[in-house]
Amino acid sequence: MKKIIGLSIAILLLAGCARAESSPKPEESAKVGEIMIKKTELAGSWFPGTERELRAMVEGFIEKASPPKIDGRIVGIISPHAGLVHSGATAAFGFKTFALDRGRYSKATVVMIGLNHRNPGFDGISVWAKGAWESPLGRTAIDEALADSILVALGKAGDFNQAIYRGENSLETQLPFIQFAFGPEAKIVPIIFGRQSVEASMLLAEVLARHSSRKDIVIVASTDLSHFHDVGSAKALDDKFIDAVVNWNPDSLLARLQSGRCEACGFGAVLTLMLCAKSLGADTVLPLKYSTSADGPYGDPSSVVGYFSAAFVESKTSEMAENKSGETNMEYSLTDEQKTYLLKLARRSIADYISGVGTYEPQKPADPKLAENGAVFVTLHRDGRLRGCIGQMVAQGPLYLAVRDMAISAAVNDHRFRPVTMAELPQIDIEISVLSPMQPIDDWRKIEIGKHGVWLRKGYSSGVFLPQVGKETGWSREEFLEELSSQKAGLHREAYKDPSTKLYIFTVVEFDEHALGLR
Repeated sequence: MKKIIGLSIAILLLAGCARAESSPKPEESAKVGEIMIKKTELAGSWFPGTERELRAMVEGFIEKASPPKIDGRIVGIISPHAGLVHSGATAAFGFKTFALDRGRYSKATVVMIGLNHRNPGFDGISVWAKGAWESPLGRTAIDEALADSILVALGKAGDFNQAIYRGENSLETQLPFIQFAFGPEAKIVPIIFGRQSVEASMLLAEVLARHSSRKDIVIVASTDLSHFHDVGSAKALDDKFIDAVVNWNPDSLLARLQSGRCEACGFGAVLTLMLCAKSLGADTVLPLKYSTSADGPYGDPSSVVGYFSAAFVESKTSEMAENKSGETNMEYSLTDEQKTYLLKLARRSIADYISGVGTYEPQKPADPKLAENGAVFVTLHRDGRLRGCIGQMVAQGPLYLAVRDMAISAAVNDHRFRPVTMAELPQIDIEISVLSPMQPIDDWRKIEIGKHGVWLRKGYSSGVFLPQVGKETGWSREEFLEELSSQKAGLHREAYKDPSTKLYIFTVVEFDEHALGLR
């Protein structure tokens, strides 16, 4: 078998979720004429059983979700799979990115990858290859040509095992969101790992990567994170999972899963997406939302499940669009007026969102600098302590909208902190860091510590240090790059010297409310 990535860890087998939320009803599938129909068995338990109630629930989650605008093509998402009342708000962040650009995705084929929670005795990879799936929102056809192609390529490992789908929540909870976000013309290919392993994920990832010429394929990797810990312990575990995913480091993810430093019942689906997304065109991972079941209406903080949504994106700011001049003189600046506008925009955006007004829709600024594409980090402090920080490494849209979206996300989506409240907003200080465009370099000796931030990429592993890291640590250039290689990217300490490692430099314009007299 041709390997997509040199995984350094032996085959890892992990159990699925510890317990089901409810007992499934008997499988409901039937042939209508010549069409094989799989009806969702969890309607009426894990999500509403009527069209009106289910549509209202999904639409409500979608309306409240506030993911950043994604200009590039979304190759795949990670999505949770508990009962919708628990995980639906987090799942909506991923699916709203498709709903916001339905014209692009209305005829997509969604490859749903889940796991076998409750039907033992099957160790292969099951592909539902015929007919359609039906929920209270309607019927969605199987992309039979793609399903057949996947089955053939899987060989002996693949099968069309209908029994393995009986009551399987990892896929059925995705279907209503797919139907709502993509529309009636979309198709699906449901896939379940009978037993999860690194080997199985690598095989499926390789098979999916063969379809890179099809730009209409979207992957939904279904998983929940830690199970049944108290909130503090859950967040500590989940942070390790999220860090490995966002830094696109499958080796690190597997090491952490194996050692118990993080948990994910559907790790096989996530690993598959991480291994094939680059072949399908993705170059960026965007975290969208993290929550636990304690955030829901019936949550118990003493025993929670973690939920996470992220998008793998083929960004418009790709390597072909980057500055190839080789020059390291990247003078990027903003005037005090531009900085003031962005800080006021950030505060207004946070206030409107957390007060319930909704997502602020500013008019496009006349200043072209504010309307050009930009990557940005928004950092919140309270009493000198970090209160939230969310940002982008690659520009996904206009600078002013990026500030709005990252400000909201820093206030309510940073999984390390509880959401900011209106009562404490007056004590919150806002800092904005605007990144210059990424510039590839061919010699690590061109990096200037304290001036340049560095993004290191090797294969599927990557890591980033902002310029502030060099200032605050006092590291030499070699120490800076050794720590970036090992600590952030999970590679050996001198990976930055490897000719196959790509290095990108950027500068940052930092400013805050105090410096500009706004506080």
